[in-house]
Amino acid sequence: MGTSNQQSSAAQLLRKPYRSTATNEGREYLLYLPADYETDVDKRWPVILFLHGGGERGNGLGDLDYVLWHGPLAEAWIWNRDLPFIMIGPQLPVFDRAEQLRLREGRPKPQRLPEGSPPRRDEGRLQVTQNPMVRAPDSAPGIFGTTADWGIDGAPGGWQLCEQDLLSMVDATLREYRADPDRVYLTGLSYGGYGTWHLATTRPDRWAAIAPICGGGNPGLAYRLAEVQMPIWIFQGGRDVVVKPAWSYPMANALEKAGHTSVRPPSMRIVGTTAGRAHMRARTSIIGFSRTNVGSPPCAARRLCLQGKRRLVDDVFTPAFPGRLAQPATGGLSRWRERPQLDAPL
Repeated sequence: MGTSNQQSSAAQLLRKPYRSTATNEGREYLLYLPADYETDVDKRWPVILFLHGGGERGNGLGDLDYVLWHGPLAEAWIWNRDLPFIMIGPQLPVFDRAEQLRLREGRPKPQRLPEGSPPRRDEGRLQVTQNPMVRAPDSAPGIFGTTADWGIDGAPGGWQLCEQDLLSMVDATLREYRADPDRVYLTGLSYGGYGTWHLATTRPDRWAAIAPICGGGNPGLAYRLAEVQMPIWIFQGGRDVVVKPAWSYPMANALEKAGHTSVRPPSMRIVGTTAGRAHMRARTSIIGFSRTNVGSPPCAARRLCLQGKRRLVDDVFTPAFPGRLAQPATGGLSRWRERPQLDAPL
């Protein structure tokens, strides 16, 4: 296997047509084929399904490029990061959530440059602060009316309405491309974090590992993930005013209670910082997914976040640098609310 004796092929971004069962309309989704896919004909590639946030939703046609604002597809296609995955990028329909579209007002659609990469939009948020964490009030609804119940009932107009479409996209990818069915990974941001928990708990047999970013789930279904010992990393911004930090606790605690043995570093981590930094930290780790297979023991996710260059601080466990793992704090995740929240340098 390999391409040492042949010319490498460039990465590709395809638009795949489908008819949505959620809207009964013709739509498209993005499919990324990594560099060397065309030339490394013996290789079976891991697959990532990425679910975006509410501000990137659209008609799946002219709006589709908004999916490239965040996540692994943006890393690979817009910022030219070499990610060795086949990646699926669907677009959530607007449904009755048109007010969320104002999140992208005044922003052009992301575009790949002929040469080089555009400046990152989050570079201004990389300033290190010594100020203590200021946590958003947990009782009040978040921006756009988010509440703690969203994890149980599903986010209004959320990805749970597209479950059949999403699974069909994964099936088509496994059928039509040289994809590894034992390495299919699920991740999503904000609305996509809720969608990640939903798809993981309704179909735990489909994923080798999951990484929900700033989203809640249904604690009553956490036992399904514990039964298969699903490798999981949770990312949460401690200053997130849309998806409150406390809304990530119930799933983490329910998993521990259900006997999920990977609730220890580094298989699960909740980062206490801004929502933007939670996303930045998650993006540094996505490449580690390729080391975990369906049915792998939780420790197989051990390198899930060891590829990043930035320091990670775990608000659940004793802070540790990647590669030098800390021991769990006494009491595990159930004590997370009682631990001081830190703002760590990146």
